Amino acid sequence: MTVILNMLFGGFISGLIVLADDMLKGLWDVVFNISAVISNRWFSTFISGLSNTFYTVAVLLLIIKFLKKMFDIYVLWSDGDPDAEPVQLVINFVKAMVTAVCFPYIWDIFVQVGKEILDKSIDSLNTSGSLVEQWGEANWTSLGIIPTIFSLIFIICVIIMYFQFIKRGLELTLMIIGVPLACIGLLDNDHGIFRPYCNQFSKILISSIFQVIVAKLGLSLALSTNIWDGSGMSLIFGIGCMALSLSMSLLLQEFMIPRTNSGGPMSKIYSVTMMSNLIKNFAR
Repeated sequence: MTVILNMLFGGFISGLIVLADDMLKGLWDVVFNISAVISNRWFSTFISGLSNTFYTVAVLLLIIKFLKKMFDIYVLWSDGDPDAEPVQLVINFVKAMVTAVCFPYIWDIFVQVGKEILDKSIDSLNTSGSLVEQWGEANWTSLGIIPTIFSLIFIICVIIMYFQFIKRGLELTLMIIGVPLACIGLLDNDHGIFRPYCNQFSKILISSIFQVIVAKLGLSLALSTNIWDGSGMSLIFGIGCMALSLSMSLLLQEFMIPRTNSGGPMSKIYSVTMMSNLIKNFAR
């Protein structure tokens, strides 16, 4: 019965492993170049039109907020320090405008740097290609049912991770579109919501690098030669790496965003601060 099951699932799983390797190779583009992955002219046109709309609205709101702050401070004397030099407010206005225009290009540079770091980090794991070929050519009837089950679990983890990256890629696309609105906060001395907004970009970049590296390590462990001894221990470690990769963003969040377990006081204070800054920036 075991031999029959291995014969039934062997070819199917070997094909999925090759697919999993291709999916892991394309994870970076799924997050940071999702338009190229989708390769749909309608999607690119939609994103471009939405970006232009948000940029136009943000520029208008930025000008309105700048004029309102100037009027409140130097005419009504109801906001800020009327003795302060207006040149600082003008500098903040120029900074916000330049950041709104240049941010996508600056972000592209950071993405390229991150891609170089990722490529150099996984150079030692580039043997996974030959291992995938070995996996596809192997005699699955000699493996046993336990490695077969572990293989299915590993593939499921890869698929879950791929969908997580798709979600992150869409979120990142929308965040880049919303950068001009976040730049309105640069008119304030505390930079409003712009600082936590940029912190989110940093978290996405760093967590994506670590997740892809750990996932590739898991694939290399899963396809290591000792899988053929029938114990499936290498697959267990591969699944462990995939589990770590799936939770990497939460792990890094503990260090990049002040919070405690179970949504403690620091987490609540941070959330309230972000919400109040958001409301304040759009209410002014």
